[in-house]
Amino acid sequence: MAFEYDFTETLRNEANGVEIHGGESIRGATGIGEAGLRHAKAGSPWLFDVRLRGYCGKREGASLKLQAEYGF
Repeated sequence: MAFEYDFTETLRNEANGVEIHGGESIRGATGIGEAGLRHAKAGSPWLFDVRLRGYCGKREGASLKLQAEYGF
């Protein structure tokens, strides 16, 4: 769980240095919750990670992360 507050004074929206016109400011409070599962079998080089993250407040929505790693 986390809480963040964006204090940005400017209302410019940018992504990779490119300004986004007509976008809504994310200035304000956001709550973040995350749950996940990480599995690695003993002796196996594989590791699997699944995470679900939810946002509430100024930013609303959810994201899902699926990851597989092979160590050598």
